[in-house]
Amino acid sequence: MRARLRQRGANGGDEFTLVLSELHDGQRLERILQNLLDAMSSLFQLGNEQVCVSASIGITMYPGDATQVESLFKNADQALYVAKGSGRNRFSFFTPALQQAAQNRVRLASSAAVTDQLLQLRDAGIQVSLDDFGTGYSSMTCLQRFDIDYIKMAAASCDFGQGYLFARPMPARDFDVFMGSVPAGLPGKPA
Repeated sequence: MRARLRQRGANGGDEFTLVLSELHDGQRLERILQNLLDAMSSLFQLGNEQVCVSASIGITMYPGDATQVESLFKNADQALYVAKGSGRNRFSFFTPALQQAAQNRVRLASSAAVTDQLLQLRDAGIQVSLDDFGTGYSSMTCLQRFDIDYIKMAAASCDFGQGYLFARPMPARDFDVFMGSVPAGLPGKPA
């Protein structure tokens, strides 16, 4: 673990990692954490100045929360985020609910990116169709957030050309050549 800590380098200008081993008693750990917060909140003398410092602590437990160093750091960061949000001089333990909340934030950010991409397609005059809806977990309410023109259900017939039925994905210049070679009357090609 020491080697992985050295590889990771500094956490940030105002962050550090503290590894406590052989702690099997939760109450003892909480006393240590509170003592650490109390010590950090004391006035520090820096030259002629007195400085007041506050601390926030994110805690994750090995092996209960994770067994890999990077996962432990990620968990501690999530707990630290909660501690900072709760005010000064606080500590927070990692929980699976924190991990779920972080995953939800990532999903929201990525769904916003998908929405932006769909809007760019719409602005370019391209209609978007979702094929084989129902193979994953989604709901109609979730899909309403996206700017989708058509949803093709698996059992429904399709009056439009389906991508892989005709060709694999290709650059736009190749698509123009491909469309020029498609016989009239096929889906997507005017008669």
